[in-house]
Amino acid sequence: MHPISRKKPYSWSRLLHSLIRHNFQVAGITYFLPVNSVSSVAKKDQDKAAFSCAIRLLGQREYCEAEIRNKFRQREYPPDCVERVITCLKDGGYLSEERFATEFLRSRLRKGEAPWLAARKARQKGAKDTVIGEVLGEIETVFDAFSVCRALLDRRDPHGLRFTDDRVWQRHARYLRNKGYDTATILRCLNEKP
Repeated sequence: MHPISRKKPYSWSRLLHSLIRHNFQVAGITYFLPVNSVSSVAKKDQDKAAFSCAIRLLGQREYCEAEIRNKFRQREYPPDCVERVITCLKDGGYLSEERFATEFLRSRLRKGEAPWLAARKARQKGAKDTVIGEVLGEIETVFDAFSVCRALLDRRDPHGLRFTDDRVWQRHARYLRNKGYDTATILRCLNEKP
């Protein structure tokens, strides 16, 4: 019996997997594929699948090398395939640590986080320290903690309820502390009236 059902549409990868798992029959004659040709074809097919998976991921947002490796590990790609695909992604310019660090830090700063906290989160994601240091040096030259802190407070408390209610004041202080701002900046922003 033929391993591929005629009811389902098939792709070349499904055909290849069926050929690898089962030797195939055509007109009653069983064909056996040599082991070397099957493994080389399977490697190429696996590399293509891993590459297309990585391109699909990188099309959504920037990733660092550690995140891509983690995604490949979750999908159970073999280590030699992962190395080949990551080398190909770097050579093609699809995977860049600098772009990841820049985009990640800028997105965190747009959300109102302090630069040191954004850098710590980038390190937790697996970005390299040298790249983070370069990008952070560029960003910190134009970053003003007081004005960002003030903008966060104005957006969170436009009516100035923090001046009349101590619980609201404490809630805003905790919010700003969790965003990574130092105590002096927080006190200055909370106590200054617009």
